[in-house]
Amino acid sequence: MNHSYSEQTTSDSEISFFGKAGDRIRFLFTSDIEEGELHIVLHDSEGNIVYELDQAKKLKTFITLNCTDTYTLTAKHSNFIGKYKIKMYRIYASI
Repeated sequence: MNHSYSEQTTSDSEISFFGKAGDRIRFLFTSDIEEGELHIVLHDSEGNIVYELDQAKKLKTFITLNCTDTYTLTAKHSNFIGKYKIKMYRIYASI
């Protein structure tokens, strides 16, 4: 997910993926927020928040999925000007 906005924008961007219990997900996140708000949340298929990314300028973190499910990463922009980039890498659980 990689977006840049030079005018105020309010919208949502989403990507979904299937994950198995025990899979580790690596997130790499960078942002340059000039104005407005940016909230990035990972939630499960029932809408429960699994992880919420900080609004740091730069972040590298790992999470381990507790359940086998379809997950959605959502970036919500509100009156947002700036740019952000999120990369996700799945590290599969051992069999």
